[in-house]
Amino acid sequence: MSAPLSLVSTLVRLSLRDTRRRLFRTALFGGLAAGLALIALLCLGLALWLWLCTKMTPIHAALVLAGVSAVLALIAGLCAALNARSRSPLQRELGDQAVALKTALKADLAEVPVGLPLAGAGLLGLVLGLKLFGK
Repeated sequence: MSAPLSLVSTLVRLSLRDTRRRLFRTALFGGLAAGLALIALLCLGLALWLWLCTKMTPIHAALVLAGVSAVLALIAGLCAALNARSRSPLQRELGDQAVALKTALKADLAEVPVGLPLAGAGLLGLVLGLKLFGK
């Protein structure tokens, strides 16, 4: 394997490992936080509903709690969407290196004439054919 291809392979492997590790941590702690927050919100909602029932009718109390919960859910969803779009510093660095490597490989390919690899392959085929079939 050539050095540039090996470098690309290593960069991709490191990027995938970092992304996989970050995704697992985010899912684990996000699930734990969501479960605990759900329990806390249910208890808070029950306490708030019981208090609001003393101030207004139970239907109005339920509607007030539903509206507040919807606004909180919207805010949490926006925060999750913003977090999902951010890239780690390692990914930014790997992206810059990949662009530099792509530019270098294009320059290397531009220097090699197109017919040279084809001529080499043809010559190799001729030599192997003569060696194998002995004519």
